[in-house]
Amino acid sequence: MDLSILIVNYNTRAFLEPLLASLRETVRKTHYEVIVVDNDSRDDSGAMVRRAFPEVVLLESKQNLGFSKANNLAARQANGEYLLFLNPDTLVSERSVDELVAFLRTNPQAAAVGCKLLNEDGSLQRSCGRFPNLCIELSTRTLLSRIFPNSRIFARHKLSDWDYATVRSVDWVSGACLLVRKAVFDEVGGFDENIFMFYEDVDLCLRLRRKGWDLLFYPHVSVYHFHGGSWRERRQVAIKQNIVNALYYYRKHHSKAALAVLHVLMLLELLLSFAWVVAWSAIREPWDTTKSRLRGLADGLKYLLLRRE
Repeated sequence: MDLSILIVNYNTRAFLEPLLASLRETVRKTHYEVIVVDNDSRDDSGAMVRRAFPEVVLLESKQNLGFSKANNLAARQANGEYLLFLNPDTLVSERSVDELVAFLRTNPQAAAVGCKLLNEDGSLQRSCGRFPNLCIELSTRTLLSRIFPNSRIFARHKLSDWDYATVRSVDWVSGACLLVRKAVFDEVGGFDENIFMFYEDVDLCLRLRRKGWDLLFYPHVSVYHFHGGSWRERRQVAIKQNIVNALYYYRKHHSKAALAVLHVLMLLELLLSFAWVVAWSAIREPWDTTKSRLRGLADGLKYLLLRRE
């Protein structure tokens, strides 16, 4: 079999159903299977898959395993030469999957490839970039990258000086749509299961790079990514997990001095974010969303202040 398409679902039936339909309609030249891991959803996702997509292999967990563990579970069941990790909040376009597989097949030096991700309105989503370092953290944690999203200095982590229009070697590719050689994925041990969500794709790409593999961006096909669709109603969890796993990534791959600096930058980020949410998000968003953000920031602050290395 050429390809195993792996999707981790958690209460995202509204996105999962059209995604599975788009795969059925657009993948023409590749012999493939689809494996869905359902992380104990409460929205009848599993029943929908069994009823509408009987060809899909459905693995139902009785607990929320998170992104890394669930994808590793699916990868162990996979029969494909290649693994395509897809977020449930994506929608594939005509030829996207077939062309990605063909491209990776003809680039034997590459372990993985990603393609152009688009927002719902068709605008570009920056989905690859440079590995995190303290210079990058300074611009992202102080919100400068958000204020100046197209700056070559403050947004360099997502390659703001490049138009995403050419094939390019990159440090990391977003796990929202990531095609990897299964043999190589198995060789490096898959996703780090200590990471529940966020940073698992960057960590995997770094380990692939250290093994001597290239990672490529292929711009000639696109996938729609409704960013945050899988955690839009759980911003509290997402905010804290971003903090927890950024610290874990630095403990794993950087020095203790770098970790200490990151800790300070994160404290500054949380203080700025509290002000941002109160002054701006509260005006633009429903109050429930703002409350969820504030709880996430409070949980993150508590974790930073009480954590022990």
